[in-house]
Amino acid sequence: MISYELILSSAILIIIILTGSFNFTTIIENQQAI
Repeated sequence: MISYELILSSAILIIIILTGSFNFTTIIENQQAI
């Protein structure tokens, strides 16, 4: 049960990091377009 929670939390952290970096790059591209 504990190992399952660790895997689930780590997967959520990875998704948050990937989406955060993706949003960060899109914000930079939008600023360069202006």
